[in-house]
Amino acid sequence: MAKKNQNVYQNVIKSRIMVLKKMKLDIWKAERLQKLAKKASVDGPKQPRAPKIIKTGLTAAEEVTLVHQLAAQQGGLDKHGYITIMPSEREIETARKGLESSQGWEQCDRCTTRFRVFPGRRAEDGALTSGGTCTYHWAKPRRPPTAKGEKPRDLVFACCEQTLGTSTGCTKADSHVFKISDPKRLALVMPFKHTPVSERADIPGAVCFDCEMGYSTMGMELIRLTATAWPDGREVLDVLVRPQGEMLDLNSRFSGVWPADYAKAIPYSDPSPESSDEAASLRIVESPTKARELLFELLTPATPLIGHALENDLNAARILQPEIIDTALLFPHPRGLPLR
Repeated sequence: MAKKNQNVYQNVIKSRIMVLKKMKLDIWKAERLQKLAKKASVDGPKQPRAPKIIKTGLTAAEEVTLVHQLAAQQGGLDKHGYITIMPSEREIETARKGLESSQGWEQCDRCTTRFRVFPGRRAEDGALTSGGTCTYHWAKPRRPPTAKGEKPRDLVFACCEQTLGTSTGCTKADSHVFKISDPKRLALVMPFKHTPVSERADIPGAVCFDCEMGYSTMGMELIRLTATAWPDGREVLDVLVRPQGEMLDLNSRFSGVWPADYAKAIPYSDPSPESSDEAASLRIVESPTKARELLFELLTPATPLIGHALENDLNAARILQPEIIDTALLFPHPRGLPLR
């Protein structure tokens, strides 16, 4: 009943908060341990889920032949955030002048606060950004479900269930961060490159591709690149990437990349690891450009590149690839964009 009636729900929550405020620490600990033990006994130890095997009735060779038919047409991809035309030198120079005149002022991608960025650190105090801490909601607002005939409820943030407009945020970060989406500015940080024609590419089918991004003083940068062969699912590349700017936030909640991963990472050029600890560590390359070069060794312009919302990954790696298969375009969300 409380979940269906907003007033009842609020009263229940307020009562629970009052109980918790008056509760002694040792009682609270005992209660939490009891609930955790009960949950563990019901759920049992978590087992990794086996990958779902999809049987198409086709041979691998037939699947490879068919997959080319799923490639997106290049015309109109710009409406979905894809960059299909290389920014010109003139456009890049315009972006350079604009960046110089802005004197490092950006808008936070999380809380929209205006702040300054100091690549290379500010001389007087070594700061990377101005503006202090960032308070934000890490999830988007959504409308809670209602019973039939009930009035639509106010939008709430999925991260904390707080009503839209009543809270500045539920999460704090040490720094504000920013993201670049303009092709000219992206090219200013790292030039775009067409997938080269290569005779070294040894993937006979397609390549599945995914990138993870974090926030640096250069914007949102590539911090991990992963690729698998299709249709056999064989891993062909998985590397951490050292960004060009100083790191502000690894965006670990979404990227899955943590400071410990960088601390334990092994240089990509090192020989194969001998110990089990080394085998569990990721390899790291010194720049996004190097990660892109490694991916290019697996591709040709005619190799289908498969992924979900591929424009984000391609833009992060600054790749122009004509043959792409984007599941966000093939299987659009029933409620339409921006959901996917």
